[in-house]
Amino acid sequence: MKTVAMILAAGVAAAAMPAQAETKLNVYYAWPEHEVIHKPIADRFMADHPEIKISFRAAAPSYDEAVQTLIRQSMAGELPDVHYVGFNVLRPLVTRGLVKPIDDLVAADHLADKGYTEQILSLARIEGHLYGLPFAMSTPVVYYNADLVKQAGGDPDKVPTDWDSFVALAGKVGALGNGTSGMYYQLGSDDWATQNLVRNFGGQMMNDKESDIAFDGPAGQAAVKLFKRFHTDGAQPAIDSHAARQLFTSGKLGFFFASAGSVSGFEGEIGDRFKLRTAKQPLGAEDATMPTGGMVAIILT
Repeated sequence: MKTVAMILAAGVAAAAMPAQAETKLNVYYAWPEHEVIHKPIADRFMADHPEIKISFRAAAPSYDEAVQTLIRQSMAGELPDVHYVGFNVLRPLVTRGLVKPIDDLVAADHLADKGYTEQILSLARIEGHLYGLPFAMSTPVVYYNADLVKQAGGDPDKVPTDWDSFVALAGKVGALGNGTSGMYYQLGSDDWATQNLVRNFGGQMMNDKESDIAFDGPAGQAAVKLFKRFHTDGAQPAIDSHAARQLFTSGKLGFFFASAGSVSGFEGEIGDRFKLRTAKQPLGAEDATMPTGGMVAIILT
């Protein structure tokens, strides 16, 4: 779906300046490690459209912090032209009137030709209006150090698919010594990871009408108990996600839960330090589901 940046940039450029004049677009995104995604796309676009120049603002540490920055910038009239906002924080920007609908900018049949099905577009649709184009979608996966798994007596080609066996293996990795920890499940600054654990046991955060919470039932209770076991039995260290990522990429952590979209970032940070692999996360119930994470490209000017 790399065409999203080109579609949006072309739309902004068409409205921003008269023909023949150089157009400068300011783009803002979250997660510094996503530079490897955004910069090549911008370079390709500028090569095809030399009259348009794209510059990036310093990346925000997270989707939540990006939104807070945007709200402050809106008060000073300093919003970027394009922003890549997390699915979970699109609504606050729409509610504040900061996002421009793109219903009239891109025809529905054109989007369908580019592979944007209605199911995909629904992630960026609020109260009947399309406010952007989904740029990346992912689900939680398990990244693991195959070398440590083998040292701990596990099969590096077959990660356990049930939580009991998985946590037990993580505990064995943590017992290897030499500063090694077993696993890290990051809750993050939003509810995506929490929602993932609740849905892993067949639950959901809200009822179907979104009128009341639903995570206080058996599934939510099972999720909390499992997270506690990550620390007590799975050798998860009490550190923040940034420190845990450094621990993992340095070869001192067995398992790290993150978005499936983080593969290229991990590969670049790890290099040939150890054998990096991925696996599906264990499931706690037959009716388990997973939340969709990712971002929407939106126009702010």
